[in-house]
Amino acid sequence: MKIELIQGDDLRVFLKVRDLDGQLVDLSGAQSIQWSAARTYGQALVITKSVANGNLFVTGLGSIYFDIEAVESQLLTGSYKQETQIVTSGGLTYTVGQGDLIIKPQIIGA
Repeated sequence: MKIELIQGDDLRVFLKVRDLDGQLVDLSGAQSIQWSAARTYGQALVITKSVANGNLFVTGLGSIYFDIEAVESQLLTGSYKQETQIVTSGGLTYTVGQGDLIIKPQIIGA
C-alpha cells in the first residue's frame, strides 16, 4: 500500500488486514499491532504508531486506523518505507503490509 501526504499536513490512515483468502482478520486479543515508517529498510524509524502507545486503533474486524499528525510530517519530505506488523494472542508475528510513504513538499506555508 502506498500512502501520500503533503509535508505539514495531518492524515488519517485506514487499513484493512486480510488473510491469504482475502477474509478480514480478527484482531481482538492481539499482543501488539504497530505501524512504522523509516527512510529505507533497516534505518531508524521516523514515525511509529501502536495500540500500546494509544495512537493506533482497532475499529472492527480487520480494521485499524491511525493519524499521521502535522507535527510528525512537517520536517519530513521524500520517499520512505512503511509497514504494519501484528503479534497475535499466540505470539506469532506477521507483517501484514508494506509499501511506500511519500511526503511531498508543501507550497503554502513553506
